[in-house]
Amino acid sequence: MTILGPLLVKDKRLRSTEAFLGTLLNQHGLSSIHPLRIGPRYYVAEARQGKTPVIFKSCLFPGSTDHLTNEKFGREVLFLSFLQHSRHALVRKTAPHVYAAGTRPRAWYIREYIGGATQNVKGGDIRFVPSFFSATNARWIVRFFSALQNIREHELPKEFRALLYRPNFAAQLLKFMTPHWHTVEKNLEKPAIVSEIKRYFKKNAKLYDTTRRVLVHQEPYAVHLIKQSQGWRLIDWENIGWGNAVHDYLVVWMRASRYPAWQNSFRTLVKRHATVRQFDELWELEQTIQSVFNVISWQFITRKHDMRELYLFSKKFLLQKFS
Repeated sequence: MTILGPLLVKDKRLRSTEAFLGTLLNQHGLSSIHPLRIGPRYYVAEARQGKTPVIFKSCLFPGSTDHLTNEKFGREVLFLSFLQHSRHALVRKTAPHVYAAGTRPRAWYIREYIGGATQNVKGGDIRFVPSFFSATNARWIVRFFSALQNIREHELPKEFRALLYRPNFAAQLLKFMTPHWHTVEKNLEKPAIVSEIKRYFKKNAKLYDTTRRVLVHQEPYAVHLIKQSQGWRLIDWENIGWGNAVHDYLVVWMRASRYPAWQNSFRTLVKRHATVRQFDELWELEQTIQSVFNVISWQFITRKHDMRELYLFSKKFLLQKFS
């Protein structure tokens, strides 16, 4: 039985990948292979290593064929491997444990299988289940991301640091937004609002670029947070990178739009613990950035019901801010 199935027939380049994956599966004694997601650039499967359930993940192509995917998987491999021997107990306990991994000729790893309750509303990835927004969970989020931000650059492996970019407002964020300004104006239904947003970004670009960078998960989405009897686990670290200290908090905060009391107490808690200069200004800037991204993303989302609350919250914020 082939590992890649129909995908192998469509792309003959994958014959070497099939052999590569087969060798790894045999070498590490993996059986009962059940693919979860396949390609066109990655392979994720449930398996067993002896009696232990595991997750096997690999880039399908070497870096020369698909550099970005290999780089993402490489980040995840190197960071999770670093954590296992680090002093950062809370982050180590929360992230998955890697049993075997490599980055050449393509990134791959075998990690523990994490069972439990994902915090997404079934039928989507964006909405959190209502029970997530508790005072206890708010305190845990702040403790966890504070611990992640306490990992210093000099502690990280050189190979891993080389894969982390330092966000620049014009080079990364504005470059992404620029082709979609027409969509933003159309969705917000307000003439000239884009000009006002651009002026705001120009005024605050220096704040974004000069704020101290810390490690951020980037995607603390509901589907990535898993509740077990012994505590929280956070998966999918392939987009870990440098960012500002309010970014991860804001991702969760914006998804709590139906719970304004929780939002207010959570923001107060974050402000109390975050060592950030100009906290209020940075929070507002990050919310504006993410709101613009959400308005842009609306056109690409197929499951509109899943993103509707986040989209409407973002739209309302932008219209009020730039009215």
